[in-house]
Amino acid sequence: MKRNRLSKKNRANLKKASANLPESKKASQDEIGGLTKLHHLVGNQSFEQIVQTRLKNGSIGPEQRRYSPTAGLRKEPSDDISDRQNLWGIKNSPSTANLWASDYKTSASDSLNIVNQHFGNNVLQRQAAKVKKAQKEFAKFIAKGPYKWPNFKISNPGEFDVLYQPSLNMLNINMKVKFVFPDDPPSILELLFGIGGAKRKALQKAYRKSIINSVTKAWSKRYAFQNKRSPQIVWGKLNPTNVKVSVQEVKAGQHFLIEARRKTKGRAQVHKSATKLYKGDETPQFEFNPGTRKGELKRVNRINPSPLLFANNSAAIAGAYSPKLKFLATYLKRINNPKFNIKIKGHSSSTGKKTHNKRLSKRRALAVEKALKGTGLNNHNLITTWVGETGATAHKKWAKVVITPEIPAGWKNKQAVDVHEFGHMFGLDDEYGPGKTSHYNLVKKAFGKAYADQVAKKGDTDYASIMEGGDDVRIQHYVTFWSALAETTLKKAPVPTPKLGYKDWKFIG
Repeated sequence: MKRNRLSKKNRANLKKASANLPESKKASQDEIGGLTKLHHLVGNQSFEQIVQTRLKNGSIGPEQRRYSPTAGLRKEPSDDISDRQNLWGIKNSPSTANLWASDYKTSASDSLNIVNQHFGNNVLQRQAAKVKKAQKEFAKFIAKGPYKWPNFKISNPGEFDVLYQPSLNMLNINMKVKFVFPDDPPSILELLFGIGGAKRKALQKAYRKSIINSVTKAWSKRYAFQNKRSPQIVWGKLNPTNVKVSVQEVKAGQHFLIEARRKTKGRAQVHKSATKLYKGDETPQFEFNPGTRKGELKRVNRINPSPLLFANNSAAIAGAYSPKLKFLATYLKRINNPKFNIKIKGHSSSTGKKTHNKRLSKRRALAVEKALKGTGLNNHNLITTWVGETGATAHKKWAKVVITPEIPAGWKNKQAVDVHEFGHMFGLDDEYGPGKTSHYNLVKKAFGKAYADQVAKKGDTDYASIMEGGDDVRIQHYVTFWSALAETTLKKAPVPTPKLGYKDWKFIG
């Protein structure tokens, strides 16, 4: 009977079970082999989940390491001793053929008994100890929370309050502001006698509310973080960690003083702890930068591996294209505005029959579409077509797939100036002008140099990023919040050992 095989990835994952242990305690190759087979037996139940189950029922221990007929292998007659390798690659042991019969199932706990019987005081018990330690630290981590960092300074001028609530899976970013209206002061009568001013006050209140609502809507819950610390059965409970952004009006002790000049035209700016907003800045401005459409397409096309060339009579994507397709898809996934039409067109050379070439071009186009969708790219419109040998010659250059990004007609760029200025207050730099942005190094740390070069260099093409010429809060704009989370758990939390830091917190998306 055909036996299902484990993927290399699953086997590699199981090898990591003892990667952080001292050399003297690391799993042997035989142990890893046994654990790999165990993973096969228990299907989708992860290794850590099995350990957790065994911890709960108290069944990991020396008494479980003896062989018994109920250990998961059927007790078979002595004449069924085989020179085939058994479940752990050991010859001259009871046959395991029945394990693979379609009507036979082995439970996770039975399989663990088998592994214990073969390996004694092994990886399972070391993993169990690791889980127990993590559970203890996790309980303390939750109990000692929430964790606060008032006036967290990320750059000049970035500053805000941090409140991380691990029990709620929530990172709160709070900006304290004070509004003043230099070009709309109270009248003499209002100052001296408190007469009038109701309309002025109502308009100012509506203005403040409009700014706060647009900022919190634009910046809250756009992206989330996940903790990757092992064992995930414990620390995975922190996932996902969402981000809530709030703007709080105060009379004193503000992070930023907002000078709202509602009757005066000017260019908004943030300098140190003062923010200046001018007439119309609270209203999104369409076609703020006419070059944005062209710039967005240029950014996509410079990482577009098109055309993808194929071997003769083949629809297999060459290995060299795989990382390029993945990077393209990852970049597109992180763009919310504009929505691209990604046209995928399959071709073939004129060699061979037309009907065959049409099918071949279809297979090639669908292979590229599958590769892009396989990364989770579903927020843009993929349009897949195939034309066979139409317009082609016999030259091998026609064995290709062409990827063409387009922005739909009618799309207009817009900029929310108030949301942009709050980006500075959250510690982000303009993504236009010369040099690198001040948040370049954080983007590089979070996503790698290639991605940082693509999105966080100044002097680049125009595009619809909120920190350039548009209104799209993109994933790189959360790096200051990511830094706030990592620094807070690293420096404010008493556990675990080692502390949770940048390597433990990753972006989702």
